[in-house]
Amino acid sequence: MKIGTLINNGTINDMQNAHVVITSQGINVVQRIKANPDNLCFDNLPPKLQSPRAQAIWRILFQEGYVDHKCITTRSRTESAIIAKNIAEKLGLKRYWNDFSELWQMPNLKSSYGKSFDTQSGWDIDKELKRILQ
Repeated sequence: MKIGTLINNGTINDMQNAHVVITSQGINVVQRIKANPDNLCFDNLPPKLQSPRAQAIWRILFQEGYVDHKCITTRSRTESAIIAKNIAEKLGLKRYWNDFSELWQMPNLKSSYGKSFDTQSGWDIDKELKRILQ
């Protein structure tokens, strides 16, 4: 999917397969590259997020540009909360918010989940995650 022309450091770049995250800290452009999912590092993950089923989920999220090679989210805080919730649901986890908050260095991530559906984009990303994680 072509996002369009983006302004980056005063120059105009034409980027394909990019995801733009606008936060209070600024604008982040994350380029989605079909990278090799075999290069993922699972060492930094809590044990319950390292199972073979979890690793399959991380690989999908990595290939789709939702996390980097260390399984760290590339998305905004509210989108990250939706990602965490979807991962936890697929793995059948009951207690998981602290694990994702620590992993992604986003304190109180659970509180962002409630706000994540205030906009259509929250619903859209949730729908997309459910589709790719079937």
